[in-house]
Amino acid sequence: MLAKPDSIIENNQELDKLIRQLSVLRHEMQELETAALAEQCDLHKSHSESAKNLIHYLALRRHDLRAIQTSLAANGLSSLGRAESHVRANVDAIENLLQLISRKGHEPLPSNGALSYQDGCDILDKHTEELLGPKPRQRMVRIMVTMPSEAAADYNFIRTLMLDGMDCMRINCAYDDAEAWAAMIAHARRAAKEIGKSCRILMDLAGPKLRTGPMSSGPEVIKWRPRRNQYGESKSAVRVWLSSASAPAPPVPFDVFLPYSFVKSAADVQELQKQLALAGGQHLGIVLKIETRRAFDELANLLLAVMRSPSAGVMIARGDLAIECGWERMAEVQEEILWICEAAHMPVIWATQVLETLAKQGIPSRAEITDAAMGERAECVMLNKGLYILEAVRVLDNILRRMEKHQNKKRSMLRHLRLADHLGVPKKQTREPQKVA
Repeated sequence: MLAKPDSIIENNQELDKLIRQLSVLRHEMQELETAALAEQCDLHKSHSESAKNLIHYLALRRHDLRAIQTSLAANGLSSLGRAESHVRANVDAIENLLQLISRKGHEPLPSNGALSYQDGCDILDKHTEELLGPKPRQRMVRIMVTMPSEAAADYNFIRTLMLDGMDCMRINCAYDDAEAWAAMIAHARRAAKEIGKSCRILMDLAGPKLRTGPMSSGPEVIKWRPRRNQYGESKSAVRVWLSSASAPAPPVPFDVFLPYSFVKSAADVQELQKQLALAGGQHLGIVLKIETRRAFDELANLLLAVMRSPSAGVMIARGDLAIECGWERMAEVQEEILWICEAAHMPVIWATQVLETLAKQGIPSRAEITDAAMGERAECVMLNKGLYILEAVRVLDNILRRMEKHQNKKRSMLRHLRLADHLGVPKKQTREPQKVA
């Protein structure tokens, strides 16, 4: 465990202590990288640096760094709080600054090819474009919309969605059929061509689900139990079964993205990659849906496993995840997923009940407007279907465009704050005025 420094650097002794602590962190990052990646020899080349950065971040977060953060921030030094995309370079930069302050003539630490801040941002942008398509014209974050059944017969509906801001189409394969899905895809391709924009298609294949009721042919029975009344007396029998996760999937076009529902382990991911390779679809993007407590606990291993594929991402399926982890912890859980995925340069889809009452009832709640604004920290925000989905897309587009001027991931952008001009004292004109967006 790292020793806790005082909150203010008062002398060289305190400086030395901070330098030693950062040096310990650096060595631990290297040791964990060597150990954790020893068996990860088949990572796709596009993820090799991201895997190292993820391991460095995990090494960093094995410690409670709050005392170090306080000490660095109190002295105006760059902190570790925004190191996700470039961990090693961030730690090295802080140690170099501390060595400079101590005036010991220390030679700057060599970069050794460590990713810079800009490198990390560029890799994440590249991975996002590969999975979700080109960056929209007016914003960074993509908007994904779940298709209602009616979309199969309504080309103008899909075209209007694209004009209003939809960048990715989600088809929930738990509903409709292959004919309807094909019609939706055809409408999307036609509209994208006419409008001159990209629209990636995500086909959400149904995962294993618990069901109760009359038995149907095919599913594997996993449990049989008596149903009891309020007095504990046997009332009738209920059969519970699990729909097979390995059931044959419908044929899909080879430029879609495949979400993996209820993924639990690295072995699950490897099996999916194996089956895709056998079907000639090894180049397809994979989206890991994090919707169980086990998937959350195994997130680092899941990310390393999916890095064997050329294109991958993560969906925070917050509905099921909240039930498994508890509503009180949901805010913390989704934050941790965002941090880990940024360290892995893995694009994130912010999903489940975004602007839900607006999409379904036509009037948003104050809470869900704030929730939608938080989605700016992901690479894509998903809307579910509803009677007012067109209005929901327009509102989300507006929110995301406004928020990205103020926030990028965990970083505040410090845009010109207009309310600061209302003090009553005229602002002095500088020689080179800042351009206000």
